[in-house]
Amino acid sequence: MVAIVLMCVYSMLSLILFHFIMELHRYYYLRKYIESGGKTHRAF
Repeated sequence: MVAIVLMCVYSMLSLILFHFIMELHRYYYLRKYIESGGKTHRAF
């Protein structure tokens, strides 16, 4: 029983962390793109 709850919590945490990191990367690349004048487009 405890193992199932722990698995659910860990999967939820990893999903949230993954989305958080993706948002951070997107924001970082967008800011870099805007600062460089929008000339150099970076592919993901």
